[in-house]
Amino acid sequence: MHVGENLYTAPDPALRSAMRPRDPPGRRATCLALALACTPQSPAQTPPGRDDEVRVQHQPLADADLARLDAVLAARTPLYWRLRTADGPRCEPWTPEPDPEDPRRGRLLHAADGARYSFTYRLADGHLRLADPTRERDTPIAATALTPTGVAAGTVTLALTYPCVFTGMSLAPADAAAARRLVLSSHERWFLDEAACTAAGPDEDPLPDSPGELHPLGCASALADPQARTRADPRPPGPAATRLRAAKRLFQLRARDGRPTCELWHHTADERPGEGHLERSARDEHGAFAIRYDYAALGDTLTLLGPHELRRVRTATGPADLTRTAGCLLTRPLAQRKHALLVGADPWFLTRRACEAARKTTAPRPDPDCRPGHVPEASP
Repeated sequence: MHVGENLYTAPDPALRSAMRPRDPPGRRATCLALALACTPQSPAQTPPGRDDEVRVQHQPLADADLARLDAVLAARTPLYWRLRTADGPRCEPWTPEPDPEDPRRGRLLHAADGARYSFTYRLADGHLRLADPTRERDTPIAATALTPTGVAAGTVTLALTYPCVFTGMSLAPADAAAARRLVLSSHERWFLDEAACTAAGPDEDPLPDSPGELHPLGCASALADPQARTRADPRPPGPAATRLRAAKRLFQLRARDGRPTCELWHHTADERPGEGHLERSARDEHGAFAIRYDYAALGDTLTLLGPHELRRVRTATGPADLTRTAGCLLTRPLAQRKHALLVGADPWFLTRRACEAARKTTAPRPDPDCRPGHVPEASP
């Protein structure tokens, strides 16, 4: 029984992923969860004749690597994801399950800690594209809870479909009839064999184009954070999330230009309990811009998606809205403290006075990040 799906839309609808997942064979019952972030925006109707430009930051796979990838998929031998962890890089095997009618489509599967993780994959135009990040767990249930739906006695499969947002850039002219420019990119490094993954050089931004190395487009970053993978099944928002919902402003202690600064973030709660977004305004040598994170509070955890950078720029053909978005999906414990909310080890102060008092004795925290070279935060 397939209950539904949950997809996330970036602030620019052009960066949206809307690939419908297929039911995995043998699924008996499904509970889909994690409604995250703001209400998805409906994409504007594309004017007749408009031809948007879509490019990829990375070069297509070389013919030799493409042939090797085809062979790996056909033989169902693992691909290896080089994950950045607090203990250093780790090479994780993902086994292909190709579509019988088209080996360039199917699912990539990884099992760990009693859970099964998967992406749907598609190989097209020399790029591996990943979508529909999902976690499945077989959970015992009491016999009295069984219903006449064919569920195996004593167990039910709970499936969590994670949100997806592309990593990339969109340049949308003020004229809705003008062509939109999209550039897709990737933060993740996958390899055709374990030895190449283990021997790979340090993570860099932008990622290098190296033989045997894949940079999947789409939703790969959704399963890059260990705490996002293992977070508990959804529960009603807890007391700390209730306090967050009531806040209009929050202050985060950050290091800017070599000194600690209390940054103001405006908070907007969504209509759905436990959801909303944070946004701050800033200025650099290129002008004014805004940074935005979307979030969902589930019990005593907070899941962040972003960041999204939004700015208005001038081009040769006139003004345009530039959106840069990173597909980070980060889950951290959420707790309430006096004058602050604790997100992992990062205090979000409820008043400027509390932030300024802490600035004298507390080291600034780094921004949440999923780019190459970033070390994920361990649970406090």
